Amino acid sequence: MLTRRTPTVSTFSQAVAAASSSARDKGSLHVPYIDTPLPSPSLPSILPRHGKKTAPRWRRRRLRMLFWMVGGLCLFLLSRSISKNAEPHSDSDYLLSPLEEDGDFEIVGTNVLPEQPVALMVTDAYGKKRWTVSIPPVKEFPLAPSEYETICRQCDEISSLIANDGNNKYYSQPGQMDFYRKDLYYMDITDAQDEGLLPGSTAESNEQPHYQKTADTKLPGTRSTETDAKADTEKQICENSLTYVLQSSDAGFGKTLMGLWMSYGLAKEEGRSFFIDDSDWEYGQYSTYFQPPPKPNCLPPPATLRVPCPHDAKHLVVSAVTTPWIFGDSFTAHFTDARATAGINRQRRIFSFLRAGFEALFRLSDEDNDYLGIRLEDLKNSIDRGGLLIGIHVRHGDLHPIEPRYQDAYIPLQKYASAAANILESTFSPTPSDGGSSFNKRSASRIILASDDPDVYGAMEFQNAQKAQSRISLASKSTIDAAMVAQQSLSKSVQKNLGWEGGFFKNLFLSLGAPAARPIIDSPRPSKSQTRDVDSGIDSYHPSADSLVSPAEGLRLRELVGRAYLLDLAVLGHSDRLICGISSVTCRLLAVMMGWSNSLEQGAWHNIDGPFEWFSLSL
Repeated sequence: MLTRRTPTVSTFSQAVAAASSSARDKGSLHVPYIDTPLPSPSLPSILPRHGKKTAPRWRRRRLRMLFWMVGGLCLFLLSRSISKNAEPHSDSDYLLSPLEEDGDFEIVGTNVLPEQPVALMVTDAYGKKRWTVSIPPVKEFPLAPSEYETICRQCDEISSLIANDGNNKYYSQPGQMDFYRKDLYYMDITDAQDEGLLPGSTAESNEQPHYQKTADTKLPGTRSTETDAKADTEKQICENSLTYVLQSSDAGFGKTLMGLWMSYGLAKEEGRSFFIDDSDWEYGQYSTYFQPPPKPNCLPPPATLRVPCPHDAKHLVVSAVTTPWIFGDSFTAHFTDARATAGINRQRRIFSFLRAGFEALFRLSDEDNDYLGIRLEDLKNSIDRGGLLIGIHVRHGDLHPIEPRYQDAYIPLQKYASAAANILESTFSPTPSDGGSSFNKRSASRIILASDDPDVYGAMEFQNAQKAQSRISLASKSTIDAAMVAQQSLSKSVQKNLGWEGGFFKNLFLSLGAPAARPIIDSPRPSKSQTRDVDSGIDSYHPSADSLVSPAEGLRLRELVGRAYLLDLAVLGHSDRLICGISSVTCRLLAVMMGWSNSLEQGAWHNIDGPFEWFSLSL
C-alpha cells in the first residue's frame, strides 16, 4: 500500500515558490502546483487504461547489454581479420610448428615462418585449429627426398594431434583407412594464403617441367622455345595437378617406371594435370630415354603450392620416397575389388592404372625406337612358321628372391631353362595326325634372354638363347679382360676396364661419376647386408679412390645402363610367353606391358619365384 505525506502550509508555500522560479528560469508555461492526495489503492480506477504496457526496467537493461556484447564481438572479429591480412604471423598463438628430434616431433609456438618446409598448425578466422604445409619461396623445386619424407611424417603427426583434440567434433575414426577420406582440418595452401595465414605467391608460375626444356633442344620435330613461351602466356595455372619427381634412393629404373606409371594412372583417375620433373634424377634427362609425355593445357603450379602430403592437396608431388603415403594400404584397399572371386582379379583396377601409364609414357626416344622396330621385325621373321617367342628375364645384383630357400642366393638358371622347355613341350605336343607340324613349330620357336648380369648370357643353360637386344651390351670384367688378352694388349687398363660385374648394385651404380669413386667393375662386390640396407637410407658401401671417372663420363655410363635396360624391357614385352621372378619389379612391369588378358588371364606370364600372384608396388 502506497502512502504519501500531506503537505503543511510551510511546505506548500515552498513548493509553489520553487515551481514558479523553475518555470521562469525555463521560460515555459506557468502551471500552478496542486498537491492532491493519491487515490486509495483499495478502490478500482474509474479511468480506462490505454496503450501498451511498459516493459519492466530489468528487461530493457538486458536487451541493451546484449546489443553492446554483439556489437563488441563484431568489432573484435573485424579488427582481427584486418590485422591478419595486413601482417601475417604476428600472433604466436595461431602458428605452431612440429619440429623433428630423434625421430619424434615437438609442437612449439612461433611467430615467424620456418626457413624449412614444414607442416604447420594454424587457427582460422573462426578460431578453429587447422593445419597446412609451408614451402618457403626460396626453396627450389624439387625438394630433397629426405625433406619430402619429413613433411609427410609431420603431416601424420599434426593431423592426428588435431583430430584427437577433445574440442574437435568432426573427426571420423572409422573412415581413417579410406583413401578418399577428407581431413576436415587440413587447409590447402591456397586457402591459407587467402586467409593471410601464409604469404601469397608473388607471381604466377611460368616455369616448365625440366623434361620440356631439354626436349625442345634434343628431340626433332618439336616446336621452338619461343613458340612454346608465347603459347604458355595464354594459359592459366592448373586447378589441380600431380607432379612425379624422378628421384630414387635405390637407383632402380624399374621402381621409377612403376611409380611413374602408377602416378599417371592416378592423376587421370582424379582428373589432375600430370607433370614430370627430372632435374634431380640419377639417370640424367627424361628426353634421353623417352619422347615427351602428353602436355597438359595449363601451366604447372608454383613450387610453394606443390606438396607431398596429404593426398587431398590440390597440387600433389609424388616420388619414390612418398609412395608409402600415396600408394599405401588405403590405396590398395580402396582400389582392390573385394567382390572378385579369383585372387588376381581383385587387383585388376590397380593393374589398369599401370597400363594407362605404360600406354601414355613408354615411348622410347627416336633413335632407340627405330632400333626396336627393326629388332622386333627380325624376331617375327625368325618364327614365321608358327613358333613361340619365349622371353626370360634373370635378375641378380642386389636383389634376392622371395622364395625362402633362395633368399641368400639366386634362383638357379636351370629353373628358367626347365620352365622354357616345359612351355614348348606343353604347347607343341606331337600327335599322330599333325604330320610333324608340332616339331616344326617347336624348332621355329626362339628364346630371348635379358639380364642385369652379363655372365648369364654365357651360361650353359642358355646356350641356345639369343640376347633380347644387342644395341647396348653390358660386358662383364672377365669378358673384357679375356678380349684384351686375346688382342695381346694386356696392360694396366685391364685393371681399370669399365665392365659390369655380377649384376646391378645400387652403390656401384651411384658411384659412377661421383667424386673419389673408382670404376664399377674394379670394386669388390657389396654383400647382401650392404646392398639391402634400404630402410636406413645410408649407403654402407664406400668405394675407394684408385681410378676416377669424371662426372660427365659417369653420366654417360649411367645413360647407357638405362637405355640398355629399357631396350631389354621393350623387346621382352613383345614375348608370347615370359618367364621371370616376381621379386623383380621388372618381372611385374613385363606383365603390364603384355596386357591383362594375355599375361594373367591366358597365363602367358610365368613366375618361378615361389607360388605368388602378381602384385604392383612393394613398399
